Amino acid sequence: MTWQQCRRPMLGHLKQVADAVAASMAVPLVFSPVELRTYPDNCQEPIPEAITRLRSDPQASQLVKESVAAIDGYRDLARVHYLRLADGGLTDNYGLSTLLVSRAVIATPSAPMTPRDAVRIRRALFIIVDAARKPGGSGDLEENGPTGFDVAMYASAAAVAASARLAADAFRGALKDWQDSVIAFRCGLTRKEALGLGAAGAWQCADVRFSLAFLSIDGLDEPYHSRLAAIPTRLTMDVADVDATVEGARAGAMLLPQLQDYLADRNGQGRSRDTSR
Repeated sequence: MTWQQCRRPMLGHLKQVADAVAASMAVPLVFSPVELRTYPDNCQEPIPEAITRLRSDPQASQLVKESVAAIDGYRDLARVHYLRLADGGLTDNYGLSTLLVSRAVIATPSAPMTPRDAVRIRRALFIIVDAARKPGGSGDLEENGPTGFDVAMYASAAAVAASARLAADAFRGALKDWQDSVIAFRCGLTRKEALGLGAAGAWQCADVRFSLAFLSIDGLDEPYHSRLAAIPTRLTMDVADVDATVEGARAGAMLLPQLQDYLADRNGQGRSRDTSR
């Protein structure tokens, strides 16, 4: 099944990128969701067997069960005719759930990577960018309580922050399991099998490391921290704010020790002992 086979934009001239951008900012109570017409009858390819088996697996996690139910729902001619897309921050502000769901549903050692990808990879660095505004503001200094709309927005922000924290913690543990699973898969291959999947001549099966870094305004040095913290959340930004944001992000990223280690490793430093057969 491909995404192109199973959906078409309501507006024929609206580009897929524009759909995604509009949906990503469709905050409930502020903007209407982006509406897409579904065409499940165009999905001719069968659902993968690995997914169908999970329907009756009593050991499947709740995340997996709900993901499988969603996949089934997209194919249900009697139930789903439209999708309404809203800001993904409500459930996954860091965008990590796709990787977690893919690993849980596909259930192969390297998923969502292919075996060839798993053999060829050496280093993977994931940088989570936290652009959220921190709690506080002038309202905390006033006796009068917030309006109903403000309460709804505060509640939405709290829900986004809570789900983001949980997703980040879950991803940190999943990343270590993913790395170990890839190493076990690689080291279980014969040299011939590894070469057939694209391993180089000096390939070392245990030479794999996945790392995780966080980038946020709070971690920036001055003057970037004060400058970016003062930019309000809005739909438009002037050129100076855009330039400051780009430069602050670049400077902050280059200071991440995980990125420094990654770049140093790209220059040939640090190789693991060969444990392949």
